[in-house]
Amino acid sequence: MDNKADAVTRGKAYLEQSGVKGMRWGVRRSRAERKAGRAQAKADEKQAHEDHKLAQHLQSKKVKHLSNAELQFLNKRLELENNNRRLTGTKTKSQKRQEQVKTALAVYKISSKVVKSKSGQEAVKKALAKATSKTGQKILTKMIV
Repeated sequence: MDNKADAVTRGKAYLEQSGVKGMRWGVRRSRAERKAGRAQAKADEKQAHEDHKLAQHLQSKKVKHLSNAELQFLNKRLELENNNRRLTGTKTKSQKRQEQVKTALAVYKISSKVVKSKSGQEAVKKALAKATSKTGQKILTKMIV
């Protein structure tokens, strides 16, 4: 298990950042800030190497529409990227999401055991009494055994 699930199993509180770091709750970025972010993304794309741009273009095509040389170039590029990712320890977005899902499932498994206990049921009932949203009430109602 990773540290997040371990912290939950030991009963320690765990807080995870989601969203834009440094951003306050309910505060939106200004139009100028959003525009600057898009401009930076475009500048980064312009600085991308020609090989990277070509590989992205070739990935958008179906394999049957690629020539042997294009397919060979694309395979070599993907192999190099995977080797680099493996050696540097960098994770793809999908790998990061998989870890988040595994952690969430581990937390759910632990919390479902806690909820089934007598004290857990009492806590759910107290939360249900204080719940203000209909969705929250529905979820808590389903948790009561």
